[in-house]
Amino acid sequence: MFRAVSLCLLICTMTSLAGAADQPRLRIGDALPDLVVSRLAGEPLHLSSLRGQNAVITIYSSFCEPCHRTLPTVVRLVAEINEQANVKVQLYVIAVDGNVDEDLVAKYGPAVTWLLDHDGSAQAAFDPQTLPCTFLADGTGTVRHINRGYGQGYEKRVGDWLRALVTH
Repeated sequence: MFRAVSLCLLICTMTSLAGAADQPRLRIGDALPDLVVSRLAGEPLHLSSLRGQNAVITIYSSFCEPCHRTLPTVVRLVAEINEQANVKVQLYVIAVDGNVDEDLVAKYGPAVTWLLDHDGSAQAAFDPQTLPCTFLADGTGTVRHINRGYGQGYEKRVGDWLRALVTH
């Protein structure tokens, strides 16, 4: 357990340093970065193709315990919003360590689009500062909300943001 926590802290620290010198941190009001990531089956996904849809993008690591706690919450929140609203929200999870547990893929099925950041470009572009990090983007591809980390108030905060996202 100690090793897992230490590894998570190391990854979180590396995350905060990755890309910091190359580009500014993604902020509210910025457009989603125009880059290509891989789907689980290997086919590319251009993040620019997310324009035209509401999207929740979570930066995730298989070694990050808070990431594992966040995932069921955000999956449930997106499902609830999709049931209640006339607008669909798609959930994307970018695994910055390139590892995705097959059991999680099976558990969440099509509710989650898993993406792999093999070359670190997504981590550098999003510059999450800490893991997990959740970005909400509207149909124009503009980042409307960012939640860095996981803790008290996460569920209410992200739920409120999702409701606001689909009502505008």
